[in-house]
Amino acid sequence: MAHVLFLAKISKRFPQVEYQINALRMRSPSTHSHCLGVVQAAYYVGHALGYHENNMETLGIAGLLHDLGKTNLEGKIIEGQGQLSEQEWEEMKQHPFLGYSYIVNPQEDNVPRLVKLPESVEKMEYKKALDVAEVILGHHEHGKERYPVDPYAKDFNPSERRHIIPLIYQMSQIICACDILDALVTFRVYKQELDYTQALAQLADDFRGDKRIIEIITRSKDIAKLYCQFR
Repeated sequence: MAHVLFLAKISKRFPQVEYQINALRMRSPSTHSHCLGVVQAAYYVGHALGYHENNMETLGIAGLLHDLGKTNLEGKIIEGQGQLSEQEWEEMKQHPFLGYSYIVNPQEDNVPRLVKLPESVEKMEYKKALDVAEVILGHHEHGKERYPVDPYAKDFNPSERRHIIPLIYQMSQIICACDILDALVTFRVYKQELDYTQALAQLADDFRGDKRIIEIITRSKDIAKLYCQFR
């Protein structure tokens, strides 16, 4: 399958990304599985939008690492072992910014040992690393529950800021839509999974971004196969 070859190519070209996603697997197998689902669906959306190889790499790495910021969260929160308290939910909402920080500032003391790679930015190519970090930061800005709040801006308007870099803004929407879809079709202790048709309807309701992305996902036979072949 094309998405499998795509993942293998990223792992070979960016071994530090493979290291980071494996670190996440050690911390939370369900989050690791979710990230793989998101990046595989995102691959087909990016392909449908005509992304060239460099942009596909950025989208793919961002999909794999979009939940990297959850690495340091408490087990109950990261594994989704039940409904979260208000305080736990506030902690969860920090994960896009934490993921951004882990990539941009890998040397900082707040970066957990599992993801601290002294040369992670340089090895990934500086511009690509920054683009990936921006996509990760914005991947919850287009759903029903919009976050994070930028700690550096009191009146944070993510939509205005992202429009400065339209392609990165679009990538964050793709990851957001695929993130919602994968969550909807996945069983959690506190919720039942939806079948694929129900999930598509719910996604159309919950997503606040470019509706073309929803149209691509809805029409994609390849994405449907990802979620229907074993169900």
